[in-house]
Amino acid sequence: MYGRIAVLTGVLLFVTSGACGQVDGLYQSQCAGCHAPDGAPTPSGIALGAIDLKSFFIQNMTNDELFNSIALADSHKGYAHAFARRGLTDKQIYDLVDSIRQMKTVRTLPKRKKHLLG
Repeated sequence: MYGRIAVLTGVLLFVTSGACGQVDGLYQSQCAGCHAPDGAPTPSGIALGAIDLKSFFIQNMTNDELFNSIALADSHKGYAHAFARRGLTDKQIYDLVDSIRQMKTVRTLPKRKKHLLG
């Protein structure tokens, strides 16, 4: 019984790591020009108005909204993704949605002004 569990665990880890590698490769080829591996905008992404994928705004989008944003360029003013027209499958786009969901939400607080006592 333990031998089968070990084998199943090994298969599961292999399949999972393979799927993660495919999503990482997809992210690298399609997203990394504007979004760094951690989701933050790259310098070229900033120039195009890319938003941090860890932002409260992105992380609070529904899966369908996020899918449509990636696939159809919904809600894009600068660079329009429209990756569905560029050959990505629905599954690949949903894999990217899942990957973005794994990024931690960044909550930024407004900067406080320093008060000098004099």
